[in-house]
This record gives sequence, C-alpha cells and structure tokens, in this order.
Amino acid sequence: MPIASYSLGAGANRARFAWLGYVLALAVMFALYWFFPGSLLMLTHIAIMAILVMSLDLVTGYAGLPTLGHAAMFGMGAYSAGLFAKHFSPDPLLGLLVGAGSGALIAFISGLFLVRYQGLAFLMLTIAVTLILQSLANSFQGITGGDNGLTGYDISPLLGQFNFDMFGVT
Repeated sequence: MPIASYSLGAGANRARFAWLGYVLALAVMFALYWFFPGSLLMLTHIAIMAILVMSLDLVTGYAGLPTLGHAAMFGMGAYSAGLFAKHFSPDPLLGLLVGAGSGALIAFISGLFLVRYQGLAFLMLTIAVTLILQSLANSFQGITGGDNGLTGYDISPLLGQFNFDMFGVT
C-alpha cells in the first residue's frame, strides 16, 4: 500500500522565506540604529527615498505607466504637512496624515485624466502636472515661500517626548 505524500508546493516555501526577509530587514534597521546613531539623519533620508522609489516601482513596474512626475505628489505632501504645521497644528502625526492625504488627493485628481493616455503622451502629461504644481507653489510666495521654501514653523515633540531639531531629526 503506497504512502501518500503531501507537498505544500513552492508557494508556501516562498511565503515562508518572504516573512524571513521581512524579519531580517527589520533586524538590519534596528542594528543600523544601534551601531550608527550619528548617521540617523542619513538613514532617515535613505528610508524616505526608498518609500518614494517603491511607490514609483508600483506605478512603473507593475502598472506599466512610465512617469516622470511622480515627485509632484511627494512634494505636495511635504508642502501640505509643512503648511498644516505652520497654520493649524504642529503635531507631527497629524501632519503625516495631512501630507499623505494631500499627496493621495493630487494623485487621484491627476489620475482621473492621466490614465486615459499611454506611452509618450502619458509621460509628458506627468511632467506637465509637476510643472503646474511647481508654478503654483512659486506663484503663492506669501503662503509657500516660493523659491525660498517654507519657513517659520515648529514641530511639536513626537508623542510628547522626542523633539525635532532644525533638520527634522529627533
């Protein structure tokens, strides 16, 4: 009588190794924090740019939409978070939500008409969205600071405990 063997297949092994990869990446991030505390600003910039690159990979790699205007949503979120901190509330977590929401709103509004195009037309229209947002930021110099950027706002301590310095480092 043959003994039946059951195999989980390659998909289960791949999922098991994916979790191992996530745990390993988390361990590396904590190790970098403990072993290189003076490089925290650089590591923060690397993490922010990694998030931007992953979102660009979603649009370009998975959706197949080549874009050159992806940073417009990133910049809109940063400006919105800064303006929110300057005029309404200096809470960094609320600013994070406002920045993410405004970037998503601009992406949604521009996406309503951009997804109708493809190829070179889509590429050029994404550049146009970026240039329009840049022109708007420069034309409202009293609000956004224009070419000089947004200044004159303070950020509250994160969770009431971690203060930010001039460069945004806690």
